[in-house]
Formats: sequence, structure tokens, C-alpha cells
Amino acid sequence: WKNQCEKKCAQFRVALAQTDGSLRAEDVLAQMDSRTRLIAVTAMSNVTGFCPDVDRIIREAHKRGVLVL
Repeated sequence: WKNQCEKKCAQFRVALAQTDGSLRAEDVLAQMDSRTRLIAVTAMSNVTGFCPDVDRIIREAHKRGVLVL
């Protein structure tokens, strides 16, 4: 993703995981603005086994016209 953003002059943003390995939906959604076109998020970490609230992330992103991968 980072390389593609550099090639396309797009901004690359990262929502950082918490110290326990969890990923808060609020942190992902806070990265969005009016220019956001795509969010890529994992359904489950293969390191910690944590499953973020992807349903909420998808629902909120789609309300704003943002695609989710």
C-alpha cells in the first residue's frame, strides 16, 4: 500500500494498534477525511488473533462513500 501511494502521490495513513495488539475502530475512522477513498483493514491479526470491529468500520466508511478492503 505504501509503495502504491507513493507512485500515485496519495497519502498513506496508519491507525496504530494498542499495546495489547487491539485495533480500535475509532482510531481507524479518525484517519478518514473528505479525501479518503479506500480503507484497508484486516479482519483478524495473524500475530495477536485480535478481530477489530470491521462491521462498524465498514458501516461508517460506507456512510461517507469510502470503499473498504
